Amino acid sequence: MKTTTKKAFTMIEVIIWVFIFSLWLVWVFLLFWESVKLDRKSRNIIIATSLAREQIELVKNIRDSNFKYNRKFNWIPNINNKYDEENFFTWWIYKIENNFNSDASLPIKVTKLNNLNEIQLCLDDKKRYIYNSSCENNKKTDFYRYLKFEDAEYENSWTKKIPKTYRVISVVKWKKAGGWKIEIPFILADWKKL
Repeated sequence: MKTTTKKAFTMIEVIIWVFIFSLWLVWVFLLFWESVKLDRKSRNIIIATSLAREQIELVKNIRDSNFKYNRKFNWIPNINNKYDEENFFTWWIYKIENNFNSDASLPIKVTKLNNLNEIQLCLDDKKRYIYNSSCENNKKTDFYRYLKFEDAEYENSWTKKIPKTYRVISVVKWKKAGGWKIEIPFILADWKKL
């Protein structure tokens, strides 16, 4: 009589294989989780960069419209279009946005900021980013946006300040755990008179 022995898995082999499989499963899950986090971060960086660039374009539109109507390059259009000395871009912090409900020739709204609590953005019904004070539904986002105007200066010169020129920094902050900000500097100059 022939006896055949069947080889089976021992309990130790099963435990080792379950351990290896669970390590692989945890590694795949962590890889997936990190890719989701990187995707969210990349998406937020793209949105923040677009919001910062939008501010730059709005300021350039104001400057170009001022040239068209023979006004000073740094004049800020307001609701009554009054041309007074207090209504110019100077060394300060501003918020600037498209005024979608305006019938004005230049539908851009500029506000001088006294504190930075007014700069949080929210989404309106058409999925546009607007300032929270203008938002009716209060779909707040984690983005904050403002412009800084500074005097433009030469790097190595006796006279530091460049006349009729500002260094403008478009800033978008993202306030979440480990928040970050994007700053895009550009020069705003009276290029007709330089």
